[in-house]
Amino acid sequence: MKLLLDTHVLLWALLEPQKLSLELRNSLEDSDNTLVVSAAFAWEIATKCRLGKLQHARSVVENYAMALHRLADVDLPLSCAVARRAGLCDEPLHQRKHPPDVELCIYSEGIL
Repeated sequence: MKLLLDTHVLLWALLEPQKLSLELRNSLEDSDNTLVVSAAFAWEIATKCRLGKLQHARSVVENYAMALHRLADVDLPLSCAVARRAGLCDEPLHQRKHPPDVELCIYSEGIL
């Protein structure tokens, strides 16, 4: 099964795994599952660190490639097509004004 991780799950898995349910931890550790992470999360985490909102995640920003390699199987690039579609999306779910959430929805349509 493909699991598209959001920012919270990514950070908790890397920094605070005790915040994840046992079921989710087991799913993340199950080698039959493919863990997918969006490249936009590096941007989101770095921005929040810079703004002082995620100081505890600075190690993830500084070592993103290594952290990602440790956890995820697939790093989805932020393509022009996905960025454009996310920007134009006008459905209620996508009106959250949080680009990584909208992007996550767009990606999920393609990998499920």
